[in-house]
Amino acid sequence: MTTNRQSVFTFLNVTESVTTIDRTRLEQLRSDYATMMKTVPIVTTTTMVNQDDQLKLLARKFMLIDDSINLDHLNLCVSCSSLDIACEAILGKYIDVLMAERRAARKTTQSNVKPTVPTVTESLTKIICQILVKQNDGAVIAFIHNFLLSPLAETTSNQRLQEKFEAISSDCHVRASLSAGCTLDVFIRSQLLDRGGTIDVGRPLSKLPLVDPIVLVDEFDTWHFDQLRGLLELNLIPNEKQFPRRWKLASNAQILYTIELVGKQTRDDYENETTMRNIDRPSTVSLQRFVEDVCEKENNGMAAKWLDALRADDLFTYDHLANLKHTEWSELKVLSINGKKILKSYIDREKQMASNAKSTIQAKTDNSNNKTGKIQSESELLACIHQIKLYFHHILTDEFASAGIPRPAKLDARCVHLSFDEMRREGFADDGLFDQMKIFFLPLTMIDDDLAIGDGQWRSLSRVRLNERDKLLVKQKRLIEELTEKEDEYYRHDDSIRKLRKDIHLKRQISEEHNGEKYEGFSIVELLDEHRQIMERLEQERNTLRTQIQATEDLINNIEKGLIRPDVKSGKKTDRDLIKPNR
Repeated sequence: MTTNRQSVFTFLNVTESVTTIDRTRLEQLRSDYATMMKTVPIVTTTTMVNQDDQLKLLARKFMLIDDSINLDHLNLCVSCSSLDIACEAILGKYIDVLMAERRAARKTTQSNVKPTVPTVTESLTKIICQILVKQNDGAVIAFIHNFLLSPLAETTSNQRLQEKFEAISSDCHVRASLSAGCTLDVFIRSQLLDRGGTIDVGRPLSKLPLVDPIVLVDEFDTWHFDQLRGLLELNLIPNEKQFPRRWKLASNAQILYTIELVGKQTRDDYENETTMRNIDRPSTVSLQRFVEDVCEKENNGMAAKWLDALRADDLFTYDHLANLKHTEWSELKVLSINGKKILKSYIDREKQMASNAKSTIQAKTDNSNNKTGKIQSESELLACIHQIKLYFHHILTDEFASAGIPRPAKLDARCVHLSFDEMRREGFADDGLFDQMKIFFLPLTMIDDDLAIGDGQWRSLSRVRLNERDKLLVKQKRLIEELTEKEDEYYRHDDSIRKLRKDIHLKRQISEEHNGEKYEGFSIVELLDEHRQIMERLEQERNTLRTQIQATEDLINNIEKGLIRPDVKSGKKTDRDLIKPNR
């Protein structure tokens, strides 16, 4: 009978770690077995001790199962030479049994798995790109029309850049066909190609984000980075209600585009409670709303599964989830690792946004804009748009190069000038430093093409430089003549001083009353002082003239170096270091 009896593994608490084995019980088993064996009569050739009987008696005493398997495990415990060896032996036996059970379970699972039917890849001939505007500003609308919807070769056209656009009205809905070869068209096809050409995420999607934000979670905080700077979203949506399970874009597919405001989507299959909410900042009214908004934003269809997992861990409200400490997230038993990571990142972002809203005291409208993440500064808005352009140039480097469009500068010159103007308007003290700070950033607003010099420019610059050189040569000649005159005068005074000193030496034998001999009413000492003063003045003038002559000569040499024909140099561009930031 094995009723209410334990296995040897359970009795000794054997697991995959040797540290969990109950060494006290194991030692008791070994001690009692040794005592039992001492009471057995000495073995002879005719009387054999039945070891199984002794093991069964031991099992009965400790209420252990006495089948053949557990008797074998019990024999292993009592027959080893030491306690440590017995621990290792029983652990090895436990792992062997565990591995056998797992192999059997895998075989059973594999035998029950139904053969999968290959999913057919559907080729779509029509698709829609949703341009979801998050900040309705004229600069953002201008970027959409002048860059995203413009052919690659015309994205830097001055005529396009000068066009003005107003913010779109809430009832405005733009829907048209995307021009082949425009920036957005090339970007869509490039992104799909980079994903392998065939899209298969394991389930049908109602939308496919073209630009996913970067989210990094570590033990300190969550870091979130949006390549589109929170100004807009680019999503592919199907012409039907959902994308097929597995699909690809046909080479001759027609791509439509629609420009919509957040919360104002007009497609019939998008008019539901979920998409009308602002999922950029998930609702914290309830745990269900929060998880649904997060899953809608992530486009993963895991809302129901994650909600069940959270409730299984006794989390029923948003506050329950938000108040989890960092170490407590890892203790959630049912929620998957990726689910923990994503939900924690949104919890951290919500806490940061709430903290920023509390610490900033502004007008009511400003508070409203801050909550939706809107940018108030014109220079900051233009800077974000410029960063988005840099992102597109990074993704479409080869395509822009083929169209002959250079990569933009690291900074937009308009942003640099506007930022300092805004600081002045906001009351920051200038103290003459703003213009110097502006010069520091200007090299980052230049590109290689800004340093290129064409033949026409070269001829014009040469004429200007030749005129400057001629003027400098005339100036140099005049300075040399002035220097010659100053030096002649200097040495005349020097000769006079030498003559006076000689006269003094010759008259040393004359009596003291004759030492006061004068020249034309002046004493010799006075004349010496006068000559010395004039020589000191002339020395300063000579040094000044020499400095001016050297500076003029350096300018002439620089101009003559600059007059060398560009084909003599290695290319037509000057040193690339000119457009590096100052250090």
